[in-house]
Parts: sequence; structure tokens; C-alpha cells
Amino acid sequence: LSLVGSEMCIRDSPDRVVFEAINEPGVNTTTFTSAKLMELQEKVLEIVRKTSETRKLMVATGSNNSVRAIENITQNLINDKNVIAAVHCYWPMSFTHQGASWIKNDDGTLKYPGGVKYTAAAKAEVESAIKICKDFSEKNNMAVWLGEALRGKQNQLVLLGV
Repeated sequence: LSLVGSEMCIRDSPDRVVFEAINEPGVNTTTFTSAKLMELQEKVLEIVRKTSETRKLMVATGSNNSVRAIENITQNLINDKNVIAAVHCYWPMSFTHQGASWIKNDDGTLKYPGGVKYTAAAKAEVESAIKICKDFSEKNNMAVWLGEALRGKQNQLVLLGV
């Protein structure tokens, strides 16, 4: 969207609409670093704040919104109480991506054909991710949205104990 189009979209949207600056950025160490991502998101925040002081904005942590990158979020973003950290966690991959048609072995067969058990180790990884989010949120008084954590309804039901 153009700057004018973005401002109109922000201004004309109901308060319950939350905007996301960027989803799953492909951060690297050369061309699009975490620092550049944060700078970009701070610019997006400036645009949003020109139109609305209270509009909610979700920001990426870096590296595909990884929970492990949450500490990359800058103080300028943290200080705005209407900014939410958007976090994704796919730990452990063997559990969260089992049956994913796009994860294949070299011979073309599915890498995780299903039936991967939710073990104590897998549970510990999930709990670790949640603790990282909780600790960051409490330390910075910032909302954290753990929006993507599992692939597939079957896995979500297993986590819920269904």
C-alpha cells in the first residue's frame, strides 16, 4: 500500500482491527538484519501513530517471528503500550510439523508421516517457548501474541489433552 493508502486503511478500520508490520521476515546477517527489521517496524509505527495513537500494531521479533529472537525488539517498540510482540514457535519440529506435505525426505517421502508422540522432551520445549514469552512480557510490560505454534488441528488437540 502507498503511504496515503496505509493511513486511510488505518484510520477507517474499526478499533478491533490489529495491524501487523511484517510477518515472518527472512532476517539474515547481511542484507536484512534484525536491526534493519526493527528500524523498518519503528517507521511503520510512526505511520500508524500519525493516524491513531491507540491502534494496536503487532511487530515481528526477527528470524521468522521466532520466540528465540524476541529480545531483538527495540525499546522504542516496547515503550509503545499498543505494540504487541508477534511470536511463532515450531518447537520441536518433528512434532509441530508432522504430516506437513511440504517437508519431504530426499526421496520425496514425507519426513514426518504422523504418529510423532508428544513426549516429555517435546513438552519441555513448548513450555520453554511459553516461558520465554512470559518472561519477556513481564520484564517489559509488553503484550506477546504466540500466534503460530503448531501445524495442524491434530497437534493442537494433543497439546490441549484431547
